[in-house]
Amino acid sequence: MSGEPAGLPPEAELLRLARKAMGLSQQAVADGAGVSRAMVQAIEYGTRTGADETIAALAAFLRVSPDRLAAEGDRPVAAAVLAEKHAREADGLAARIAGLDPAVQATIMEFLDKAEAAIAARPRRKGRPRAG
Repeated sequence: MSGEPAGLPPEAELLRLARKAMGLSQQAVADGAGVSRAMVQAIEYGTRTGADETIAALAAFLRVSPDRLAAEGDRPVAAAVLAEKHAREADGLAARIAGLDPAVQATIMEFLDKAEAAIAARPRRKGRPRAG
């Protein structure tokens, strides 16, 4: 068991997923959004929902739409939050790679192809479909 309450409201799960996807602590999100860590924790644990202004501040800091943290969210929306984060990271990496020597670019692409093949060859875990 992960220690997280079962049956959380969707906004609680989405906030937690977005925060963890960005590798941030509750305190870092609270500081960045200008709210208390206790508020972030309460929203994540489903004991509070947060005022519209709080949700807007959290969404702005996490760079997602406030609607993504609203109560109508679900797992596909959480996946979209993660996809947005990965797309931003990929764009940044692509820009950095484009400035490298072509031989280095080729080496990086070869490594990425091998890594992708290794990931595709891994056995799937029960109950979790592989993305892609």
